[in-house]
Amino acid sequence: MQDFQNIESTVAELIRVQTKIDVTPQQYEQDLHLDSLAILEVTIGLERTYGIEVDEAELDVLQIFRSVRSIANFITSTRADQSR
Repeated sequence: MQDFQNIESTVAELIRVQTKIDVTPQQYEQDLHLDSLAILEVTIGLERTYGIEVDEAELDVLQIFRSVRSIANFITSTRADQSR
């Protein structure tokens, strides 16, 4: 399983590719200010990259997609839940 720093780096790269927003490691906790289209694009990338499902109807999407760190935390917890 990927360690947390690798997940953060992968998420930052996915955000850069999907939204053209460049996020440095020093900015991993800063608010990304993603709009609904950017969240959708990042969601699709996460589902493809990590094989997880993001059910936008059941989750606090704005909180999850607030920062690189919050997205990485979501991935880590979702993968842990799926492995049980």
